[in-house]
Amino acid sequence: MLEINIAQYKTAIRNIPAVIEDQHMLAFDFLEDSFKAAYCFHTTHVDIHDGESAFNDLFLYSFLKTVCKAIVAEIDSCKIDFKPGEATLEAMKCQVKSARIGEDEKYYYKADGLIKLYGMKKLEILLMETSNFFGCKDKSKHSFDHHKGVYGIVVMLKVIAENRNFGTISTFKKIKVFFLHAAGKSLRFEPNGSLYELWLDDSLLIQPEFEEKSEALPKFINFY
Repeated sequence: MLEINIAQYKTAIRNIPAVIEDQHMLAFDFLEDSFKAAYCFHTTHVDIHDGESAFNDLFLYSFLKTVCKAIVAEIDSCKIDFKPGEATLEAMKCQVKSARIGEDEKYYYKADGLIKLYGMKKLEILLMETSNFFGCKDKSKHSFDHHKGVYGIVVMLKVIAENRNFGTISTFKKIKVFFLHAAGKSLRFEPNGSLYELWLDDSLLIQPEFEEKSEALPKFINFY
């Protein structure tokens, strides 16, 4: 019975209307890619609790790449893309060099993922931190990564200000960089906005079970 439901699930993902107006194609492409990403974690044989890499691969990387793909289809000049893994935060690297601290990598910030505008001087606009494996209850690790992320996005804002130093203060107040924190069984999405106030913009409780797919899919789409 489960195999039949999985087959129906896969068929439904491909069930796109034959006639779609051009202005709706981007939305359909985004939904299809999101459904495929959700299908992968709902049907995986990988132990979802098996380390940070499984957490990232199943619940974050594919969705973040989907978001970038949708944005670049709308605004190609920004060349937005997602860089996974132990990604060096170039904003921090730039500050370390300007402060003449040295070239030692111990001073660099290693993020679990970054979204960068490769068509705009490779400016970084999203920083991702994952606090250990899916379901980890280590509150000290959650707290450490949260404060580390806050520090990182303030540096990202500083570099944006330096690269756009002819902009007005009123324009700068509208700029947002984002911190995506994966901890426990949840994702937290926090934008850093005017006056550097960090607040919770949205959160998502991950529902990895296949039987919960109807409830989980809309939540994942709305979150990302």
